[in-house]
Amino acid sequence: MNKLMVLRLDETGITELSSSIHHLIGLGLLSMTSCENLTRIPEGIGCLKSLKKLDLSGCSRLKYIPENFEEAGSLEEFDLSGTSIEQLPASISLLKNLKVLSLDGCERIDVSSSLSGLCSLEVLSLHVCHLREGALTENIGCLSSLMSLDLSGNDFVSLPRSINKLSRLEILVLEDCRMLESLSEVPSKVQTVNLNGCIRLRKIPDPIKLRSSKISEFSCLNCWEMYKHNDQDSMGFTMLARYLQDLSNPRPGFGIIVPGNEIAGCFNHQKKGSSISVEVHSWSMGFVACVAFSASGENPSLFCHFKANGIENYPSLMGISCNSIQVQSDHLWLFYLSFDYLKELKEWQHESFSNIELSFHSSERAKVKNCGVFLLYSLYTPQPSQFSCSYHYYKRIFFPSMRGADTSNAFTHLSTTPAIRGTIPGTIRSRLLKAIEESGLSVFIFSRDDASLTWCFDELLNMVGLMSEMRQDTVFPVSYDAKQSKIDDQIEMYTVVFDKDEEEEKCRDDAKVKRWMDILIGFENFEKSGVESWKR
Repeated sequence: MNKLMVLRLDETGITELSSSIHHLIGLGLLSMTSCENLTRIPEGIGCLKSLKKLDLSGCSRLKYIPENFEEAGSLEEFDLSGTSIEQLPASISLLKNLKVLSLDGCERIDVSSSLSGLCSLEVLSLHVCHLREGALTENIGCLSSLMSLDLSGNDFVSLPRSINKLSRLEILVLEDCRMLESLSEVPSKVQTVNLNGCIRLRKIPDPIKLRSSKISEFSCLNCWEMYKHNDQDSMGFTMLARYLQDLSNPRPGFGIIVPGNEIAGCFNHQKKGSSISVEVHSWSMGFVACVAFSASGENPSLFCHFKANGIENYPSLMGISCNSIQVQSDHLWLFYLSFDYLKELKEWQHESFSNIELSFHSSERAKVKNCGVFLLYSLYTPQPSQFSCSYHYYKRIFFPSMRGADTSNAFTHLSTTPAIRGTIPGTIRSRLLKAIEESGLSVFIFSRDDASLTWCFDELLNMVGLMSEMRQDTVFPVSYDAKQSKIDDQIEMYTVVFDKDEEEEKCRDDAKVKRWMDILIGFENFEKSGVESWKR
């Protein structure tokens, strides 16, 4: 039967293949799944030069694989999951076309020296192989074509550093690796990192190094040790901020799931339930969403559907799912999406987004409690020197648009294009100057809550510096509905603080502070007077 292309012997009682198997020179697929009595396969199987897929999964008594595999040069998929083999033949490294190798459940397998030559391997699965510390050697970094690596359910404490050399890796699955304590690095092109159930994990990779042109996601369901040893309120925000810190590469999107149950107040659009709608300003670069949800049992799932301008629909844009772990308690799902990425994802007929609507659909084992959204603006791109470990510092520097009330709708005479709201870090001074020059007049609006806080005065000093550089009065801070008594109290406290500052020569200028405070207050009727009359 030299023209036979497919041979399926699944779930039969066969104990051994005939040695005449090598005559099937046209065979492209040989499947023998769950042949529980099969103990060996003949040497002649390595002579099948047309064979592209060999599936021996579930052959639990199979212990021996012949050595002469180098002649099966066309083999692309090899599944040995659930077998009893302890070592791969050395000749497997000569299979230059092998793309998929599955060894799931091979509890005695030794992979320390048999993988290095597989230069075309794209998918490697070692799920529940009881791999201990050191079982994965540095030669795993030689798998230069690897795109998906499943190491879930194993017993190692750390991964070899050479994992970072897998330059094409997009999917890394470490689910239920209960001994794993640290994952310091992942390849820069990775898109999915599944850490669900890694109960001892304390450290996860810094997303600033991610370079994927697609969305990257970190899933940390049930990672309670990491939750305990990091700032519980800011862990997800910290990861998002680090992801957006590097501006030298496009930032399409990033998501992370971490333990938690409360959406921070910095999300200025919040709503109970599983959907939320937000008006979008023309200068928005993207949005950050946060979902608080509860889950119980196995296989909970949660997906986000996205609608723009009321008509454009992106079904199942992002999602959460896990395989076998029992999810416990509440979690937070945070993600950022850029509008540029969304426009590329689907043919977009409009210049900008005017409204976005997010709806979250869950399985029976997951329930959305509430959700929140805030917008990010292209002007506020974080720089390395701006970051600290403080959650409040992230709220102040990185998330500029959601401190206090949104005042933009209270001033009808303000043009939306040049209007700038939020913080003014010195590291973006050059971009601010350019924006101010182009607009002619820039108004920085502080809400009444902001005007009573100390950071407001720090920003006023930055404005003074901007004014000195431009040598003209075109930058005006305005407090919206601020209380005079609170501002007076802050002026007094601010002066005391800077009297004690070690760098008072650089920072303190009471006359300028007083001058800007005079400008800051008293513009509750700004809308009535109009921009031009006020400018005069």
